[in-house]
Amino acid sequence: MLIRSLIFLTVFIIFVFLLLYIFYRSITNCDRYNSVEGLQQTESKGRQWGLVLVTFILTVIYLPLSTISVRVLVWSDELWPIPNPYENATSYPPVLLPLGPPNEFRDPLDFCWTTTMKRNEVNFAPIFLVLSALVFIFVRLSANRFLLTVTAL
Repeated sequence: MLIRSLIFLTVFIIFVFLLLYIFYRSITNCDRYNSVEGLQQTESKGRQWGLVLVTFILTVIYLPLSTISVRVLVWSDELWPIPNPYENATSYPPVLLPLGPPNEFRDPLDFCWTTTMKRNEVNFAPIFLVLSALVFIFVRLSANRFLLTVTAL
């Protein structure tokens, strides 16, 4: 289930970056605050329905994508490969049985920023942490320009 969730996150991020690229490419001629010299074209031709649709989709997607990226950055409990060991614990730290042989499995409390509890399997957490950091930085910083452009249209 975790791997499917992370694949969904990757596809979602690629989709949003594609929409942002389309948005930035289509608004390059729509900046009304630049001075126009001579007979330069100030607006692109057409009814701009594609730009309106992309703007609407990006506006709707902004909050869920930001929330998902922050949850990956803090590695919330939805991403833990094991059930929450701190629920119904009577001691701190909780005493847990080993998941298997120590040379094959991690310690049960070493679940943060890992996608698997087996030592010999690939940990995809660093990839998704970098993707989420890029989303957090890129989408958050581009939100100001996005909102300014939407209000100018």
